[in-house]
Amino acid sequence: MPRWVKKTEQEEREATLSKIKERTTYEGDCWRYTGGKTAVEGHGRVTYQGRKVVVSRFIAHVYHDLTLETNLTHKVACHKAICKFKDCWNPEHIYVGMPKDNAADTIAAGNFHYADHTQYQKED
Repeated sequence: MPRWVKKTEQEEREATLSKIKERTTYEGDCWRYTGGKTAVEGHGRVTYQGRKVVVSRFIAHVYHDLTLETNLTHKVACHKAICKFKDCWNPEHIYVGMPKDNAADTIAAGNFHYADHTQYQKED
């Protein structure tokens, strides 16, 4: 299909899932995305409907009905504590929750890192 022909939402969703699958390695139950990543956190990132979307949020949108419009809801795509990889997109490891749920899972998985503020401490 030529690039200028607009795809249906279903076609675009399937094309994006296909690209994600092409860029995946499997480690046990985790499906790790090996494509582009967010600069700071290391989450997988894809282009969907003309904008950059975190892979776990896209998967939560497809499998768990999470809206992609972040300003309409405070809900986020969370990884269950059994999953230690930020780039994992196994739908069984992802659920829709609140930011506090996401933080609790990150702590339980041992992936939470406190910021190092020592560089900002005042010297005597």
